Amino acid sequence: PPTDTPKVLAYLEGKPIPLARIIDGNGSVRSLHHGAGSERVQVSAQSPVTLQFYTYFYPGWRATVNGKEAEIRAEGEYALITLDLPAGEHDVGIRITNTPLRNVAAIISILAAILLIGLFVFRPPRQIS
Repeated sequence: PPTDTPKVLAYLEGKPIPLARIIDGNGSVRSLHHGAGSERVQVSAQSPVTLQFYTYFYPGWRATVNGKEAEIRAEGEYALITLDLPAGEHDVGIRITNTPLRNVAAIISILAAILLIGLFVFRPPRQIS
């Protein structure tokens, strides 16, 4: 794994971990929130910019810019979440959502758990000989 990324360097230096960076254009990024399945940053863009989160793209990730859905893409060697923004102030968030496959997997897991509990609770009594 890379040891020279801005996230790793910030961690090693004991600084706040950056959530995203501008890879094209002029502006700045301020981290607002980092959670297990969501991140939010404030972007001040002096020109149109390309913003890249330090988060791997995976089906189910969604983005909002100033509260409206925005298109994202995977970009770069590590397929990081990337989107384009016009000049101005922007509240940008990403969050992971369920996909149809995840919903089916969750239903199968719940049914399997119910079956296992049922087999344990309602098993026939042992015959003692």
